[in-house]
Amino acid sequence: MAEDFIKELLDTLTYGVGKAPGTKIRIQFYYYKGIIESAKSYPSLNAELQEYIMICLVLTVFNVIIIRPLSGVNRFYKLTKPLGVQSISIRSGNLSSIDIQKLRNTVTNFENVLRQVNISHKRLYFSSPEDFIKRMEYASTLNNDMWSDNDDEGEGI
Repeated sequence: MAEDFIKELLDTLTYGVGKAPGTKIRIQFYYYKGIIESAKSYPSLNAELQEYIMICLVLTVFNVIIIRPLSGVNRFYKLTKPLGVQSISIRSGNLSSIDIQKLRNTVTNFENVLRQVNISHKRLYFSSPEDFIKRMEYASTLNNDMWSDNDDEGEGI
């Protein structure tokens, strides 16, 4: 059942992002999923925590590949729009104000998914999926304390 939810989450997040980014997200997710599942501490975690870790991994990979770059473009556009900028040139062409709105919609949809699975952005701040794995392994040695919902202090997971 958890595998079905993870597949549905991947499908939902990658719908409409394009074939290349969608493929990159899936490849990275399954690569890091394999690393996590082979970690010594992973099998000893309860099924609910294992599912939570996989949900966080999907969201982290999507955040790193799609959301962070889109957020940067959006911030840049907000700064330059008052200066009269109508579009932003990027490697593959220009981003118009319509394209910027599509990007905003992708970010909004991602935030809606976060709300649905009750995970804060704070839990997705990793420099890389490798960092995620290191923190997961560290958390499992602390009796899962870092995975708890007590998210008031520190950087969180």
